Amino acid sequence: MTPVERKLDAELLARHQHLEGVRLGARWQWALWLCLWVTVGAGLVVLQMREREAILQQQTDQLRTQNHVAALLMRTQVQTTNTALEALQRTLGVWLQHPERGTELANTHLSSFVNLLPAVRTLAVIDEDGRLLLSSRRDIVGADAMQSPFF
Repeated sequence: MTPVERKLDAELLARHQHLEGVRLGARWQWALWLCLWVTVGAGLVVLQMREREAILQQQTDQLRTQNHVAALLMRTQVQTTNTALEALQRTLGVWLQHPERGTELANTHLSSFVNLLPAVRTLAVIDEDGRLLLSSRRDIVGADAMQSPFF
């Protein structure tokens, strides 16, 4: 091998080693970028999980509060309805003793009571023979409830 060829081989070897070093440096850069993106992605996942847990906790607290308020309202409505029914039961005897004016007052009272309760359509007082004595609907007063399938 001539000195010129040796020199060319040495230059080629040096260039090859330089390119290998550049490739090795590029690999480190890519590995560093990969680690950086994985770290950023993991951080975002952790933040999203924390935000999800905070939202779940907030929604749970809100539902508990709404449930508590609904229970208080229902309790109040049931107690009010019970009080009104007890008052109706206490005054029923007085109304029935005065058929002309008492019946009219009782029917008016039953109609007012039905208007206060959205789930109730008709409220009636039925005697043991199945005859409707009083009702919030005046058109069925005096009807025979014995013929009804639910009686």
